[in-house]
Amino acid sequence: MFIEKFFMEPDPSDIAGPGVIENEHSITDYLNTVYTGQSVPYGGSTGTQFFADWRANFITSDDIAMIAADGATVVRVGVSDFLISDGRAFPILDNLIAQCKANGMMVVIDMATMPGCFNISPNCSIERTAGLWGNDANKAAAIATWVQLATRYRDEPAIFAYDLIGEPSDVSDAELEEFYKALITAIRTVDPNHILVAEGGSFALTSTVFNDGWLLAHDANSVYSVHLYRASGCNPGDTYADFVSAISQYGTDVIAPLVSHGRPWFIGEFGGNCATWVHAACDSLLAVQSNTGLTFATTYFTWKGLRPTAGGEQTKVILNINSGTTPGTPRYIWATLMDKLQAGTAYTQADWDAAFAMIKTTSGSFHFRTVAQGFLQDYFAAPV
Repeated sequence: MFIEKFFMEPDPSDIAGPGVIENEHSITDYLNTVYTGQSVPYGGSTGTQFFADWRANFITSDDIAMIAADGATVVRVGVSDFLISDGRAFPILDNLIAQCKANGMMVVIDMATMPGCFNISPNCSIERTAGLWGNDANKAAAIATWVQLATRYRDEPAIFAYDLIGEPSDVSDAELEEFYKALITAIRTVDPNHILVAEGGSFALTSTVFNDGWLLAHDANSVYSVHLYRASGCNPGDTYADFVSAISQYGTDVIAPLVSHGRPWFIGEFGGNCATWVHAACDSLLAVQSNTGLTFATTYFTWKGLRPTAGGEQTKVILNINSGTTPGTPRYIWATLMDKLQAGTAYTQADWDAAFAMIKTTSGSFHFRTVAQGFLQDYFAAPV
């Protein structure tokens, strides 16, 4: 639904051109422009079709069934504001909700972008500016988007919660609190029932915005959320013990204040960094529950991605696309299309269909070991 560049390899910034910020908008514009007038299957709509087919193939009913079989109870899905505004998000969300219901799971909808965006990540803002903050027009548009979404799903029991802002950053606690209050008030005019999730600042790695306890006073059916990542990533020489120590300090500095407010809290994302970090995080979270009796929800990020093993990104790996030199292999088939799109050279319908068949979690006899499955298999040392 929401597409981040690190879910695809080779790096989509190579598609959009040197020095161009890599996100869906820039890639779509580049491909639509370069193929206008060319005799290829999708012509000047190549970029638009690329992302439509990505969404249609990357996560399917097979994935949802596998997630449920692994014991998950909730699927958290990131959505882009522009897909809600133009209506493209709703058939995808409707289908996801139906699939989750059929598999006994619920859905958390996470707003991953907003007009102007709420952090400087290139996945969120093509200009790498957090243009939501300090801009009343962007804030009003963002609120309208949430009202549109909440109006559609206010009576849907399979929606577990609305995650209001996916990793806000580059904003003062005072402005973030003020915007949360306005956003919550507007949503409650159309949907008084669903749980609302409010994430902390600095990419959800801090909780100081909630220090005065305003959330409980403003909305009784809301929860705090933070994300459990290491801002500095994984570095050579880091050990499991280093990570456990860092997570313990994070618990003291960030999570303990939330617990003191007596509100439910939610680790909306953990994972990312590297395999050793994720093992340390899981061990630490299980220890907290065992030693304190605290209960809390967690969602692992991410179920699936396409990226080669490099640096601290081992937990995002399915397939080393960049070493796709063996004809007939999935990575070769995908890389063949990507190479042509990067160069703006002609591609065939066979190139296209073969590539998008390869990004499915199940494709004939080939089966992806997804990110989450790979981690679970390693962590529990048992077949997934």
